[in-house]
Amino acid sequence: MAVIEMKQTLYFIILIGLLSCQNSEKKVELKSKDCNNTKLVNYIYPISNFTNGKTFLYSLKSNREPKPELFKKRYSLKVDKDSLLFSVTENSQGIVTDSTIFTLTNGIPKVIESFTRVDAYPELIPTKDSIVGNRYCEFGTFGNSFEYEIPFNGKMVSRKFQGHTTHKEYVKRVFNGIEYNCAIMESQKTLTAEFNGQIEKLNGTWTGCTCESLGELYSTTKTEDGMVIEHKLEEIIE
Repeated sequence: MAVIEMKQTLYFIILIGLLSCQNSEKKVELKSKDCNNTKLVNYIYPISNFTNGKTFLYSLKSNREPKPELFKKRYSLKVDKDSLLFSVTENSQGIVTDSTIFTLTNGIPKVIESFTRVDAYPELIPTKDSIVGNRYCEFGTFGNSFEYEIPFNGKMVSRKFQGHTTHKEYVKRVFNGIEYNCAIMESQKTLTAEFNGQIEKLNGTWTGCTCESLGELYSTTKTEDGMVIEHKLEEIIE
């Protein structure tokens, strides 16, 4: 088993580039360290997606794969003693690849549990997510990290994605004939994979567009070895 499986690696860089990756052990110079502005909540995690139980169809296309892959992302809300938000991603075979549970506090979603799936292991794997700074602050930069371990031959393969994400600008974008207010976000990421004492690293950049009352519209990931992957919203399934 290779320490870094390229296809799986880039898939997770895309998914965590904005919405799932949340902390960093690196010292990142934050532009808005004490910012209390949370305007971007409705761009990054629109609450209406959860309350309305929306499902989105995304495509994932690589310059090294002949055909794009399709994924469904479903949102739901459970109102009890606590309000819990759920986000689940399924591939074209109906297999859950990612699952995230949020708690809602003062209108701000916070990740409390998340899981992911990799080709090398048949079950969902718990992940560790957190942030440094405020991910919802206008024109701010926050540090982020996302990590998990994969059991393999009695040992563990560890993967950690680290870096920082910056809100660059506001733009207008049209989807299905409707114009949305959107935000452009950019990330610098490094994947560190370790197995049996061997360490490998892969650097990449991520640029995404996420829209008010919609969520992620599209994103592009580029890695230092020349791979380019596009992640794009294709359809809203009500």
